[in-house]
Amino acid sequence: MKKYCLGVLFLSCASAQLPAQITVDTIGTTIVHIETVVDTTHFAGGYDSGPWDLHWGPDDKLWYTNKKQINRYDPITGINDTILRVNSGYIMSVATHNDFANNPYVYITKDTSAYYGQGTLVELYRYTYNAAVDSLENPLLILNWGHAGEHSGGRVMVGADTMVYVTTAEYYWQIDTLFNNSGKVLRLHPDGSIPNDNPRPDYTWTWGHRNPQGIVQTPNGNIITSEYGMLHDELNVILPGNHYGWFVFDGVSCFQPVDTCNYYQTFVKFPIDIGQNPPSGITWYDHPSIPEFHGILEAVTGNNQGLMAYTMNAAMDSVIQKPVI
Repeated sequence: MKKYCLGVLFLSCASAQLPAQITVDTIGTTIVHIETVVDTTHFAGGYDSGPWDLHWGPDDKLWYTNKKQINRYDPITGINDTILRVNSGYIMSVATHNDFANNPYVYITKDTSAYYGQGTLVELYRYTYNAAVDSLENPLLILNWGHAGEHSGGRVMVGADTMVYVTTAEYYWQIDTLFNNSGKVLRLHPDGSIPNDNPRPDYTWTWGHRNPQGIVQTPNGNIITSEYGMLHDELNVILPGNHYGWFVFDGVSCFQPVDTCNYYQTFVKFPIDIGQNPPSGITWYDHPSIPEFHGILEAVTGNNQGLMAYTMNAAMDSVIQKPVI
């Protein structure tokens, strides 16, 4: 039986004399030591406190959103600091350019309200990192979109093609605009302009999503989103120009006449039903320390909270083994 140490959100090592904050657990045949490295004392208080997004920064620190702040945890020193603080709103997601040395850009999504579920508008900003003073500067508002209630998407990622991908939520009553609850994956240049190879002459990359809450690119280039469904939550392989069914079809269940859903069943590509455990952020895990985690690693909420791991096929476009919570 293998033994490894798992820090919350990243690997860490523990001595034989385990301090009180470390919990020992077993994942498959692997023994892990789970250590809390950032606890609730570091988060802003009030309703829905806690991190909305996590990102391994280009400085080898863990960046995490904290309401009006982006904080960083240094795994070497154990120090937490703040790299960005905004005057208002609720920061939902953070991503950095993958050629950060030449393009020191940081992208954030921010709801305009004090809590995202109370607002109606999400904004995408680009900041520039100033290494001389270790801060984010020159915020550029790239775009915004409307949302109703707590479904707002708001996850951002920079792809291997250096394009920025961002999710919006709720394709509702077939209102197909960016500003009216339209559930999409958007694709844009790092400067905010529209790529000329997008499937439509706007930011739209895919549409027909309900509430995509996670986005990740696999090592072979596939882009996968995690999505709140109506009856069935999903992982979806994102192919440009595809419609993913909502509000007619959620990949498994039909909410309209069957003949209508038959169209979407031929158009939707690779919906992966993950049951009723609302998904949050996802990442790709391929470190040998915990082989049971290999594949898509997902944070889930709702009745069953924690991490779930999905083993993928060789093409990384389908789940071949679902996790047991």
